[in-house]
Amino acid sequence: MGFEFYAEYALSDAPEYEAVLHELRDEHEQQMMVMHIDVYHFAPSVLKRMKREFSALRSCTDANLFAIEPSPDDAKWQRFVTIMGFDFLCRVECTDGLSRRCYVSKKKNNDLIQHFRVQNERPVVGPTAVSSAGVRAGVNEPR
Repeated sequence: MGFEFYAEYALSDAPEYEAVLHELRDEHEQQMMVMHIDVYHFAPSVLKRMKREFSALRSCTDANLFAIEPSPDDAKWQRFVTIMGFDFLCRVECTDGLSRRCYVSKKKNNDLIQHFRVQNERPVVGPTAVSSAGVRAGVNEPR
């Protein structure tokens, strides 16, 4: 059994974008925090604000934050998470049968990162969690 949705924490609810953290847990109560951003209007000033807010979040938490792409091999998504400071961790096999890239924003000296590298052989999240757990860099329809 993989990680399942546990809780959601709102980070930002601006007209241009909203950001949340999804807390996932497995059967052993291990925690995985997944960053999710919906972008409604993109501009350089919006990206600057997003980076500033994310930097503030990283300054007050040592938790590793993960981002799983919403669709396999999405180049636009990869550019966005890289700009936000996430690093490639591994590919994960999701329960919908598709392999997706998992990126991480981490603090140094955290053994949990190795756990996810070892565990990537089994499904990590269900198909409903994947659609809401990835960081999407595309512009969505207005709310």
